[in-house]
Amino acid sequence: MKAWDELTERGQARRVRSLVESVLPEYGLAGAAIRLLEVATNIVYRIDHPARGRYVLKVDVTDEHPDQHVDLALEWLAALDAGTDIAVVQPVPTIDGALYVTADSPGVPSGRRCVLYRMASGRPVFDKPTPAHYHELGRLTARLHEHAARFRPSAPPN
Repeated sequence: MKAWDELTERGQARRVRSLVESVLPEYGLAGAAIRLLEVATNIVYRIDHPARGRYVLKVDVTDEHPDQHVDLALEWLAALDAGTDIAVVQPVPTIDGALYVTADSPGVPSGRRCVLYRMASGRPVFDKPTPAHYHELGRLTARLHEHAARFRPSAPPN
């Protein structure tokens, strides 16, 4: 088997697919259709389940962030959702209530963190951006900064 670091991004994504298949039952999504969306800092897949809907599964392949930072990011998303009218993605808990799964698969670096999100509706704005889009982006960024300045996490980051 080729070493992970010798694989192209697409090769890494193909290898991670078996890890995704092994994680989906933990969310009650066994047998869902899996389609690669993006390879970047994370590998992102679209998950379509005929009875439960559309999701996005993000697999952390760089291992840059400790669990505490991921916990904090997920907590902030929940606070944004509860305390503002800003539309944010929300993580989907596993059947056991965890907000992410750490999984292993042959040929993939061990301990890959997987987070499942509900698929956001709409279309990418920046396919054809307009001045109005940039204006709205500025307003949204300001609102996010204001919220972040007031946000008090349950555990301070290290």
